[in-house]
Amino acid sequence: MKTQQFSLAKAAAIRQALLDLGIAYGTNIFSVAGAESKPRLYRIAPSWYTLWPEQWQEIKDFGGLLPELLRTMDNWDGTATYVRADFIVGAKGRLQLTEAGLTPVWDYFAEMSRRIYHEILGLPEDCFDPFPGGATAIRSAIKSLIGNRRLVILVGPHRLSYSGDYRATGNYFGQGGSRGVVITNQASLLQSGDLVYRTFTEWEMGHYYPLQALANRITKGEISVWPAFSQLESKLWLADVFTDGQRWSRGELKKIRPFIPWTWPVDPKQPPQYEGRTLRWATEELIGREPKGLVLKPINGGQGRDIAFSRDLAPADWRAWVLQELLAAAENGKPRSILQREINALDQKMTFLEPDGHELVSGNGFRTRLCVAYIVEGDKATPVDAEATLRANRLVHGASDAINLPVVVRTVIPASEPESRKDG
Repeated sequence: MKTQQFSLAKAAAIRQALLDLGIAYGTNIFSVAGAESKPRLYRIAPSWYTLWPEQWQEIKDFGGLLPELLRTMDNWDGTATYVRADFIVGAKGRLQLTEAGLTPVWDYFAEMSRRIYHEILGLPEDCFDPFPGGATAIRSAIKSLIGNRRLVILVGPHRLSYSGDYRATGNYFGQGGSRGVVITNQASLLQSGDLVYRTFTEWEMGHYYPLQALANRITKGEISVWPAFSQLESKLWLADVFTDGQRWSRGELKKIRPFIPWTWPVDPKQPPQYEGRTLRWATEELIGREPKGLVLKPINGGQGRDIAFSRDLAPADWRAWVLQELLAAAENGKPRSILQREINALDQKMTFLEPDGHELVSGNGFRTRLCVAYIVEGDKATPVDAEATLRANRLVHGASDAINLPVVVRTVIPASEPESRKDG
């Protein structure tokens, strides 16, 4: 009972500290009449998320691939940039990449959350914290790029609910000596020479009216953006790993493929190649009867409602989703979706405090999305922060029914740990 009460007190202290710093989802500082929308705090667990040594090695190994990936896809020149990789923790603990991007988000709040956990919980036994913090690492990386220019944090339409984090990020950058940090959601306020700290992808810039005027100004060199746009932000490259071996050497593919679940573009011109078999579109294998299940995802943009799981749909409904995307690809001359093997995720039991609760509760079936932020420069990629989002839902995204935890790494695996877990 004392342990339970102790944990409850710790969870309540963490919750209060997060609220005091304004760490929450949904804070829109650009709301009508200047009134901020009401922020939502997530569920609080009085514990760290601990990685096994093998998982930490996987994070470093994937980082080791990033310089070559950026050079191959973007002709990247080695200038310091940011990459955010989202992994799902598989049933045996292996990390499987779901997407990667160069759009910074939640870095300041994640770093402050890490500091709060250190202060209230302390570091667990047999663990170490290798992460310096994303916001601090970003501030250092872009310091030399700013010079005397204004740094403008331009918040795109899809990131308005994170604008509280971006405002805090701007204040933090200002404390570090950056001059003239401005945060806005109005692209029209940009001035020639500005360095734009972007919160949107190149695809979003071309599809949302408030951002469309930016492309021409970037092309003319009037303004520049950081991080630079990248093909890494399109999920199509995940399919290219399986369809287009010409981009990478055989050795590189051997290193990349273990991180990525089987992925294929939904394109009538490209029959899927799956486990040595050539499948026909809309056959039995593609209507949800494949044992591990399939997922249909948009290549660019999209929300949770745009993702379909074959296990959740009747065969006719799943076939209709796939057929709709095949028709769209035929009309557009290029695919707009990918098909991916569903990751058999690790389910965990979690004990947590509801955002407005007064006692700890437990629940099963929580899956983990591990978000790792890297600073990539030259031939080196450094993991600078990692946060675990746990949710009892296939769509493991940040929400008020999710648990967000800072990540630390175990130094050893206990002898009692099952072999399947030791394998990562």
